[in-house]
Amino acid sequence: MAVRAAVYRKKSDPLKGKDIDYKNKKMLEGYVTERGKIIPSRISGVSQKNQRKLATAIKRARNADLLAVQAEVGLAHHQSYIGQTVEVLVEGPSPRANKQPHQTALGDVQLLGRTRGDHIVVFDGPESLTYQYVNVTITGATALTLFARKVTGDT
Repeated sequence: MAVRAAVYRKKSDPLKGKDIDYKNKKMLEGYVTERGKIIPSRISGVSQKNQRKLATAIKRARNADLLAVQAEVGLAHHQSYIGQTVEVLVEGPSPRANKQPHQTALGDVQLLGRTRGDHIVVFDGPESLTYQYVNVTITGATALTLFARKVTGDT
C-alpha cells in the first residue's frame, strides 16, 4: 500500500482588493469569534498583509465602541451634578476661551477649574480667582466638562 502525500490547496484571500475599514462592522464580524477573538489567517484564508489591516480595523472598531459607551456614561454622571453647588480649585483662564467666544461680564474671563473629584469645570469670573477655591453652581454638562456659574457672595 502506497502512502500518498497530502496535497494542500492554497486558499484565496477573501479580502483581496476590498477596503478594510473599521466602520464596516458587518464585514469585521465575520473575522471575530463569538468570544471576541480575531480569527487567525490560517483559518480565515486572509493574507498576512490583509490580516494585519484586519486586526488594526477590529481594534479601532472596539476602541470606537468603547469611547461611545464612555461618553454616554460620562454624560449621565455629569448630568447628575446639574443644580449642585461644588467647590472648585481655579486653575486659570480656559485655554479654549479664545477658540469658543461667548459673552462675559466686563472684566470677566472664562475660567477653568477642577472639583475635588477631578471633574473639569468651566465658568466666568475675574482672573484674580486663579489658584483659589471658589463655590460654583453647575448649570450644564457634557461628557467631559461641567459648566457652572460662580455663587454670588464668593470672592
